[in-house]
Amino acid sequence: MTRRKKKATKEQIAAALSASAGNVALAARSLGVGRSTLFHRIKASASLREIVEDERESLVDYAESRLKTKVLEGDMTAIIWTLKASPAAKKRGWGERHEVTDGDGKPTPIAVLRMPIDEL
Repeated sequence: MTRRKKKATKEQIAAALSASAGNVALAARSLGVGRSTLFHRIKASASLREIVEDERESLVDYAESRLKTKVLEGDMTAIIWTLKASPAAKKRGWGERHEVTDGDGKPTPIAVLRMPIDEL
């Protein structure tokens, strides 16, 4: 006689997702279920999808607040990272990569033409 595992309730899944900050693999381990099983349950439930999204957004909010704290403390790594990553800083010319955009900030297509060397 094989014992069937008890199926996790939506409430248990929600609690595990909250405890793991939206990390599905970690939540699945804590529930004793497979990651793909949990992904299927989340995909089928609008409320669980919302919890995952909210938890992930909350984690980013926390990271941004800690980054701001470090910048204000004068942490040079945080300052450099902010200047490289912030869209506002990029508008001022900071960053390692420059993008060509139109007046609305949309990418501008650029055509690259290849010419035979003897025509140069």
